[in-house]
Amino acid sequence: MNNAVVIIDFDNYFQKDINEYSKEQIESLFLKIIDYISIHNDVMQINFRLYGGWYQDDDLTNRASVVFQKISNIDIFPHIINQNKRIFGDIQIVYNLYGIDYIWHNTYREKKEYHVYG
Repeated sequence: MNNAVVIIDFDNYFQKDINEYSKEQIESLFLKIIDYISIHNDVMQINFRLYGGWYQDDDLTNRASVVFQKISNIDIFPHIINQNKRIFGDIQIVYNLYGIDYIWHNTYREKKEYHVYG
């Protein structure tokens, strides 16, 4: 069975505030990736790893709590491509590198507004 791991910088892929996304919109964003990968690769397992600014100092941010809750309600696996192919997988909200037990604290950063003058 061929596997794929998709590493996502949460803030760049989900560009709006997480509260502005419906469950269906979040699922659609993941399904776009699944469909693209399944067309171009022979995979049967896709694991999503979401990285983001989950901690402010040593505390889980309110935003991270909302993301955890919304992602836990996503039910896209198994994803049926056709009668002969199903994609299995999971979505993980991660706060450490794969295989390393160290938790990255103080990762939350306020977005800055950029102004172009000309």
